[in-house]
Amino acid sequence: MILALTGMAAMLLNNATANTPAAERSLEERFQTAEEARKTGDLARAYRILGQLVIRAPGDEKINFAYGMTCLELGDSSRAEMAFQRVLQINPGNHRARLELARAMSASQRYTEARIELEKVLDQNPPPNVRKNIEDYLAQVRAREGRRDKPYNLQVEAGAFYDSNVNVGPDSDIIVIRPLFFGFIIVDRFEVGEKSKPTDDYGVFISGRGNRIFDIGRPGGWLADIGAFGYASRLDDENDYRMLYYQLHSALRRRSGPHLFQAPLRFTHILRGGDSLLQSYGIASAYSYLIPQNAQRISLRADVQWRDYSDRRDRDGIYAFGGISFEQFFGRKRHVAGFGLTYYGDFADEAIYEKTGVRISFNGTMHLPWRSSLYTRMHYSTEEFREREALAPVDRSDTQMQATLGARKRIGQRVIVDLNHQVTDNDSTFDLYEYSRHITTISSSYTF
Repeated sequence: MILALTGMAAMLLNNATANTPAAERSLEERFQTAEEARKTGDLARAYRILGQLVIRAPGDEKINFAYGMTCLELGDSSRAEMAFQRVLQINPGNHRARLELARAMSASQRYTEARIELEKVLDQNPPPNVRKNIEDYLAQVRAREGRRDKPYNLQVEAGAFYDSNVNVGPDSDIIVIRPLFFGFIIVDRFEVGEKSKPTDDYGVFISGRGNRIFDIGRPGGWLADIGAFGYASRLDDENDYRMLYYQLHSALRRRSGPHLFQAPLRFTHILRGGDSLLQSYGIASAYSYLIPQNAQRISLRADVQWRDYSDRRDRDGIYAFGGISFEQFFGRKRHVAGFGLTYYGDFADEAIYEKTGVRISFNGTMHLPWRSSLYTRMHYSTEEFREREALAPVDRSDTQMQATLGARKRIGQRVIVDLNHQVTDNDSTFDLYEYSRHITTISSSYTF
């Protein structure tokens, strides 16, 4: 009893202290500091300060609103929604908070609830210019709500490309091999045939993806995701290297605040030059956690699949990888910089195809005006093979550098135009697998 009274007295004392002029000045000063950080794009700092202020003054309307806006800009729609709900409990007439609540609900793909909140604001007869903006956004939400109710979501992409080494030919015309003895004759190299030398070509491609996501049990809980992806290319001259690729998947997904988990089952079939190359069956799992206070996201991935080659049974086997990635978000436009580390293994029936590798990757996106962005993807990998091939001069070890630089422009709500260039440089202790490749692609995608 004494402890309870002591705790109550301390709480009352804290509340009294919080209401003193000095405490109010301190609260206002820290709020202004947070607002300045948010305006300059230092969202992580603004999030930390405002999170502390919400604990100190949970009934302050402007602090909760600023906290909600910061969470929304960081992509934490769940915390943003709770903050705007608190604002509306304090002041049900705060229509700006209701609009931002609708944005948070829309970001969580709860389009029906977002539409209801927007319609409530329109019922209050806002000024004509504000009404126009709300109606435009409401039209977007209704369109997304309608697409969510359709049996499938669908996106198609088509484009053209130039490939400097479509057949992945080696850089050197002369390949050094393990010495072979024919009596007094020693053969330690051979010349690459014309058909195996690097060949460049132009081509076109089309791809499409469709999926259906629906709730399992209560809304906002587990989701089922069933879908397909397909890709087909055609070349001007080297159609023996045209590709046809399709994948079917069935997955479970769950998003809870900053947490996202998914585990898809996948079937993949790849054809080259009209002939079946391989089929694979596997399960992938991924988990990501958004750290809003630091504007960061951490992701874990693992994948196991059985690869069944159509003409090379000795290459059949299990392919598996596990990896971790980290992303940092910057500024109000949510620029991105990230890196990842992956360990993988290809455990084939024949030891010469069995390998393990490590890949280090980097990705970045800079959002520009006019709904455009620049992006880059890079990786460095190293692979060690379990057994030497018959002609290889030494044990095989490969390293690869690959970099992609691209630009995107969004047109309207459904169209994205993309231009990118990819460079690959593969070094190997066996010259046969040492090659370089440049691919330039321009494409346009449309979301139905």
